[in-house]
Amino acid sequence: MSIEQRENNLSVNVIVGELKKMNAEQLGVWIKKLRDNQLLIKVRDQLQAEILQLQQGEERKELGEKLSVINYRIKENRNIERVGRYRSTSGLQGTKNEYNV
Repeated sequence: MSIEQRENNLSVNVIVGELKKMNAEQLGVWIKKLRDNQLLIKVRDQLQAEILQLQQGEERKELGEKLSVINYRIKENRNIERVGRYRSTSGLQGTKNEYNV
């Protein structure tokens, strides 16, 4: 494992630790600022792993709710990416819709 991968994994663990401490309002503010889907997906995967380790209880329920918020944001970011790539132009030949890849 390279140093960069180790640092990335460490930052994911730190983020998950901070997420556990956040209330719903703080999570909402944090998640709106984050546009990096790769990081969000890594955080989601780590959070899912921790949820699976927990038995039934209040903490598992809270982490599950936070996980659903993260999943929603990942979906939103993907939609934003798609809209950014789609472009409509109009000219003398009519309207042309195209995807910028």
